[in-house]
Amino acid sequence: MSSEEYQDQNREILDDSMKNCSKININSKDKEWVDELILLVEGSFSDRILNVEELAVLIFISSRQLNRKLKYITGLTVGKFIQAVKLQAARKELEGGTFIAIAEVAYTVEFENQSNFSRVFKNRFGKTPSEYLKLDVVS
Repeated sequence: MSSEEYQDQNREILDDSMKNCSKININSKDKEWVDELILLVEGSFSDRILNVEELAVLIFISSRQLNRKLKYITGLTVGKFIQAVKLQAARKELEGGTFIAIAEVAYTVEFENQSNFSRVFKNRFGKTPSEYLKLDVVS
């Protein structure tokens, strides 16, 4: 995926998270910071499960400061932000049609439990991953 495609995907995640935020105008520096966070979360998929403390260490601030700043910019806690990035990546994988099994997609984006993944995915997108996959296959 090119850096331009990453930027577009990051903007989509940021735009989605901004719907939950009362703050309407954020500056470009904040957008760049959120883009960097998204890339860090996505980069952790192949290595390990990323948590709030590890993410804070990667960007050289305390977990409390990370939570405050992210909540101020996006309206999301760090945990919810990480989850949103994972779910967006899962949706992209399902759209790409590279996976047949939902468990594969859940594992790829670092969800430990497939049933939890399916429940959270349905809450976020209004359809279960299998419904989403069937929809994409039919199209």
